[in-house]
Amino acid sequence: MASFVIGTAIMLGVVGVLVGWAVREDRRLRQVADRYRELEFEGIEEIEKKDPYPEFEGREPIVEPDGTKVDATPVLHEELNTIREHMTRQREDRKERHARTN
Repeated sequence: MASFVIGTAIMLGVVGVLVGWAVREDRRLRQVADRYRELEFEGIEEIEKKDPYPEFEGREPIVEPDGTKVDATPVLHEELNTIREHMTRQREDRKERHARTN
């Protein structure tokens, strides 16, 4: 009888460890998928410490209504940061809604 209880406890422990691992892996994969969707929304598949708009490396200026030319790089970086802030707010709102429903 004691060996049955010990065997059952060991099996439940193994099952618990496997379930815990599966839940952690599922959470990690969901985070990767969410980040990929955000990058896809931004139109960028990989962002490292490179310019996300390499085709605009100062070659194409923006012409203001008064005729002055302005470098496009800071404007594009500002727009990219605006999109990232928006996506960050959306992600936080999703987490809050998810926390409230659970």
